[in-house]
Amino acid sequence: MSGTLEFDWADAWTRTLAERFTRYHAANPQVWEAFDRLARQAVGVGRTRLSAKLFFEVIRWETLVSARGDAFKVNNSFSAFYARL
Repeated sequence: MSGTLEFDWADAWTRTLAERFTRYHAANPQVWEAFDRLARQAVGVGRTRLSAKLFFEVIRWETLVSARGDAFKVNNSFSAFYARL
């Protein structure tokens, strides 16, 4: 294993969602970079009421995010955590 996290179902059942997010976020900085870019772009054109899940769907549409450490490339379960960063 070369520094990447592999999905572990046992880990998913024993760790809290916050713990899983912390590991996912550390292993996948490109997700935050895309999320932050989209949020700044929306604010820059005057949008004030958008959802984190909208940003996740745009990330899926625009990119081939190669995430590590989760069964999903961009896990909807983590959208609330990204919204609060």
